[in-house]
Amino acid sequence: MRILIACDKFKGTLSAAQANAAIANALVNDEVHCQAIADGGEGTAALLGEARQATAQTVAVSGPLGEPVMAQFWLTDNSEPNKRLAIFDMSAASGLQLVTAPDRDPWKASTYGTGQLLLAAQAAGAEEVLVGLGGSATNDGGSGFACALGFQFYDVKDELITDIPNRLLDACKLRAPVALALPQIMALSDVDNPLLGAQGATQTFGAQKGIVPADQAQQEQRLAHLAELTTQCLGSRFEQYTSAGAAGGLGFGLMSFAQASIQSGFDRVATELALDRLVQQVDLVITGEGSLDAQSLDGKGPGALAALAKQHQKPCIALCGRTDNHPALSDHFTQVLPLVSGNAPAPADSAAALTALTSAQRSTWSGWN
Repeated sequence: MRILIACDKFKGTLSAAQANAAIANALVNDEVHCQAIADGGEGTAALLGEARQATAQTVAVSGPLGEPVMAQFWLTDNSEPNKRLAIFDMSAASGLQLVTAPDRDPWKASTYGTGQLLLAAQAAGAEEVLVGLGGSATNDGGSGFACALGFQFYDVKDELITDIPNRLLDACKLRAPVALALPQIMALSDVDNPLLGAQGATQTFGAQKGIVPADQAQQEQRLAHLAELTTQCLGSRFEQYTSAGAAGGLGFGLMSFAQASIQSGFDRVATELALDRLVQQVDLVITGEGSLDAQSLDGKGPGALAALAKQHQKPCIALCGRTDNHPALSDHFTQVLPLVSGNAPAPADSAAALTALTSAQRSTWSGWN
């Protein structure tokens, strides 16, 4: 069989490339093509940077809680036919993986370092920028990002507030920098949530960033206050836009403070990697990620790839660490194969487990050719 193996990362366990290789180890008698995928989450910049043969550059920026971190961006060469392009993941500067669970502080966690990373890419010559929005430790609406660009928040006494986002509710005025010229920015999102409301940043993603139920209302109020400030002081209104709630509201911040556009991260990856052509050339598509559930069908890599396979009438199998067996999954995937079920512990060697699972199931796929 001709098989396309195109996994996203198994978060905290295997990279997309490692997962692909583990599955391919069980398919030595098939014609296999491996392609890592991403959807705007962590790993998107590295994947697109490699596809563009861009050069990785490392700079020091402020992490989510103000600690210094080393973050990467990828920059295309001057010989590119279009404008010079920089690509980075916001998680490189403001990601959840940079903060241990006991230290998570959604009141202070800031996207300031993401703004620094953008300015570093611009200083290196970037005329266009792609920003992956997944995996944030923040829920600041991009207010920290704004401060890095030179926006200033003032209190009722017209005194500058330096503790943003912690004192964001004290802000009564927002002033833009006198001269701000930025590259053209495209943000890549794996979700379509607005900034506010039941489907917004706080209520949908807040818990994983450390927002406890008792603080949800005030966190929501803080983002609503930021939205009001941008409308009053900048004349913009992006809180209900698709993906405004991505990355703790950084989608909103990028549109409000940097005139960014937002598109589906998977759609951009699919175009850059020619996934449509790769799917058409095979008999079977295998994809996967660490956790497969109903959210995997809302712009996430495996779900979007399954939709592409279905469009071309190709069977698509999902291998995953765990699944909630949501009924909607069966409408997209021909087969869903988890490594573990229920509350069983994860395998000690996830790569070996993926290889064994693939090997055990391979014979059932022969009739699909």
